[in-house]
Amino acid sequence: MQPIPILIAHFRAEEKLKQCLAAINRQNYAAVEIFVRDNSEDNILFTAAVNEGLYKHAFRPEVEFVLILNQDAYLLPDTLDHLVACMRANPACGIACPIQLADDGSVHWGGGLQLTPLGMHRCDPLESYTADFETYWSNGAAMLVRTQLVKDIGVLDSNMRFICSDADYALTARSRGWKVMVATRARVHHGSGQSMVANEAFIHRIKCEDSAYFYKKWLSTELFQDLAYEGASIHPAEIELGRAYLAQAISALDTPPAAPAKGLQSTVNERVQAGIHFATNGFAEMAEFAFQSALDTDNDSVNALFNYAVLLLRRHQIQASVDCICRAIEQLPGSAKAYDVLGMAMCQLEQFAEGVECFSKSIALRADGGSAYAHLGHAQMALHRYDDAVQAYSAAIELHPGLPQNHRYRAAAYQALGQNALAAADHDQAALSDLPTPPDTAQEQRKFAALVTDFQMVQAS
Repeated sequence: MQPIPILIAHFRAEEKLKQCLAAINRQNYAAVEIFVRDNSEDNILFTAAVNEGLYKHAFRPEVEFVLILNQDAYLLPDTLDHLVACMRANPACGIACPIQLADDGSVHWGGGLQLTPLGMHRCDPLESYTADFETYWSNGAAMLVRTQLVKDIGVLDSNMRFICSDADYALTARSRGWKVMVATRARVHHGSGQSMVANEAFIHRIKCEDSAYFYKKWLSTELFQDLAYEGASIHPAEIELGRAYLAQAISALDTPPAAPAKGLQSTVNERVQAGIHFATNGFAEMAEFAFQSALDTDNDSVNALFNYAVLLLRRHQIQASVDCICRAIEQLPGSAKAYDVLGMAMCQLEQFAEGVECFSKSIALRADGGSAYAHLGHAQMALHRYDDAVQAYSAAIELHPGLPQNHRYRAAAYQALGQNALAAADHDQAALSDLPTPPDTAQEQRKFAALVTDFQMVQAS
């Protein structure tokens, strides 16, 4: 049995390291050697620590594989067995990764998807992973590396000191003809927390600098278009705004940020579309930067104002959202969607009567707006106008009969009116599509918990 060195970058978390080592000692694959690079005093960060271990172990003639592992990643007893089996079955595989499980047992990382503006994980239900498969990039929290790959392409790129070096290594490997794979029977417990914690501002700067270098190295290349999940579809404006955001984030650590639009070449609508992409993928700060840069160029852009207002509403910056959407309405008073957003903001401020007025205005401008009817029903519920709420939900159901949540909402209105048979019929209708029923739908409506999440960021019209 050939030895497998396990390379761990350690930083001031003794209990996590103890758990990590205990899990290693429980491995069925017994021929392991542990290399711990202690960063607690001289924090050389992740990449340099791993490279130190690679230089020491990956060029030994008797070593075929090395495992890179975070100190807070805990292997299951058969993890190494399955990783090695994946490598043996796939001679062209240079990197094999286990599925990472969160504390609740759900999949935290089950493959790498898009890399921009920050890495996104595949997190399908665990039972859906039935066979080993190729993935776009590897996750450095736990990955088995074939030493022949290290001899072929070298160690990790030290220009990325804390993040991105693992994804960069995978892209480099794949560009040389190697495969990066997920061994689906191999599992490791690893949450989303950082393994190495240091000064927050220092780490923030390093992350921004690492990301900026990754952008510089890959984002404008044909190789990225060929190798990345989003490579063929990413818009140049997204790349440009990503670079500008990172540059501003680094600069802001030393001096107040400059106006975000400086030096940007993309059009206003391209920036808005990039902002929508960032927002829908969960990158709110980059989305805000994109919308602000659009407005810096055209202060009256309805498209930018509308989508920025939705983003602010999602981030619970309610008054700023109101100000933004009112400016949009001044430019385009016939926008039904703008009034719908304004109504949601009014309701977040618990000004429900004003919300009713806004939703009614939205409906008057566009009678087929099913979401405005549902939102109107929520506002009427908050005002205890249950008959009016039933009418609004009924209109929403008639326009969009395939949305079971509207039956659930109308059921709550019927219950408030004491019409339990009608409420039960609506609950049954909602149950046909396996939509879970919350314990208190009426309370959910009064708090408007679902309003923003079911509203899409689109061109105002």
